[in-house]
Amino acid sequence: MTTDIVTRDLIRMNLVAEEMGVSFNTVCRYRLTGCRGVKLRAVLIGGVWKSHRKWVAEFLEAINNPTATAPASQSGRAATDADAKADAEVADVKALLKMK
Repeated sequence: MTTDIVTRDLIRMNLVAEEMGVSFNTVCRYRLTGCRGVKLRAVLIGGVWKSHRKWVAEFLEAINNPTATAPASQSGRAATDADAKADAEVADVKALLKMK
């Protein structure tokens, strides 16, 4: 696999909320609509939405550092490439789950 995301490192959204110090509904909103043009990455596994600490850190960096390039603020080819990379990571996680 080409991704460094390991399924055992995925965390439930309620734990993401707890670690971020916000409500569960806020984390769900970050996943669905985003904040400052950036969405929190997450995967649906067995009917449960989960994220990764790396993705949470990237999200927090993007919304708190105005000089950082946010995935949602990219346009054209860069956005398409970022979307393709994210889709590949999700596919890798799903493939890992099928192997178990």
